Amino acid sequence: MDRMQPWEVPSLIDGLLYTDRNAWEQTRATMGAIYSLFSTKKIKPRDIMAFPWEDAGKEVQQVTDDDIKRLRRNAELIKKSL
Repeated sequence: MDRMQPWEVPSLIDGLLYTDRNAWEQTRATMGAIYSLFSTKKIKPRDIMAFPWEDAGKEVQQVTDDDIKRLRRNAELIKKSL
């Protein structure tokens, strides 16, 4: 249990991008507050700093009822095989 399996490594590497997410959000909020003191323009947080996890070009995949039914069937098959 203390050792990582090889198939877990890609998920770990993908998640490294988000490890300091909270700190970066706080930094951007602080920068926005400071900027607003010296400017009359209204700005959005993304105008200060854009983050990879806010990618506006990404399409959000909608889960349909058919997807839910298919996943439930697959889960039942897996459950029976265990």
